[in-house]
Amino acid sequence: FSVDVWMKSLLSVTSMSAKEKEASKKEVTLLSKMKHQNIVGFIGSFQERNSLYIVMEYCDGGDLLKKINMQRGVPFTEEQVMDWFVQICLGLKHIHDKKVLHRDIKSQVPELLHEGRLFPHNSETDDRQ
Repeated sequence: FSVDVWMKSLLSVTSMSAKEKEASKKEVTLLSKMKHQNIVGFIGSFQERNSLYIVMEYCDGGDLLKKINMQRGVPFTEEQVMDWFVQICLGLKHIHDKKVLHRDIKSQVPELLHEGRLFPHNSETDDRQ
């Protein structure tokens, strides 16, 4: 069993304020709790050489904006748009059910996998617990 991963490097921990460090720890905790088929899978996190790294499932299809631009003006089918819309709504519902507010919804945020699944990546979240 193998999974492709993507590693997100945050700002250098040494240049972060105490508030930024706390927000980064909170993001890691939130991401680790988000287990849903329409949310990018959290693999883990680690700190090395004063940088915090978040390891997520790799989405080789790019983001939704890239997919739209690749269409070069050719519209998607209504079925495809509805499928993606439902996937985004289900992912956001899961996030909201966990009392987390996603603060950065835009076409660059949902990540695509090669099977056409969308993930509303939740890297800009606000915990409302």
